[in-house]
Amino acid sequence: MHTSQFFEIPHEICGKVIVATDPVELPGMERLYQRCLANDLKVVKLSPNGVKEIEPHVQSLDGILVPSTGIVDFGRVCRKLAELIQALKSDGRLVDDFLILNEGAIMHVCNAPSPAATSSLEIGRYVADQLFAKT
Repeated sequence: MHTSQFFEIPHEICGKVIVATDPVELPGMERLYQRCLANDLKVVKLSPNGVKEIEPHVQSLDGILVPSTGIVDFGRVCRKLAELIQALKSDGRLVDDFLILNEGAIMHVCNAPSPAATSSLEIGRYVADQLFAKT
C-alpha cells in the first residue's frame, strides 16, 4: 500500500520518463539508473527513439522509464504532513500528551507527539514559565 492510499490522498501511478538532453547529463542519468537497480526498483533504459514512442515531442539523448512512479496532489500531501507533524486538536490547539519531569535544575520534556510540538510556542511558554518559577 502506498502512503497516499493509506491517507486517502488522490494519486495516479502512471510512470515517469526521465531524459538527458545534454551530454553532461548522461553520467547523472546512469547513476540514477544504477540507484534504481540497487533499490530493486523496476527501471527501463530508453533510446532516443524509445523516449519518442512514449513522449513524441521530447528530444533526448537517452532516457529511463520508471513505471512505479506517478503523480499526486502535492498540496494535500503537505497539508497531511503538517497535520501529522503538528499534532493538533480539531480546534487547532496543540495536543498536550507529553510529560515534563523536573530534576533539580534540569527539565525533561518527554513523550512529545512530535519534535514540532516541543518547539511550539505553547509548550515553550510553559517550559519558560516553569524554569522562571525555579529561579
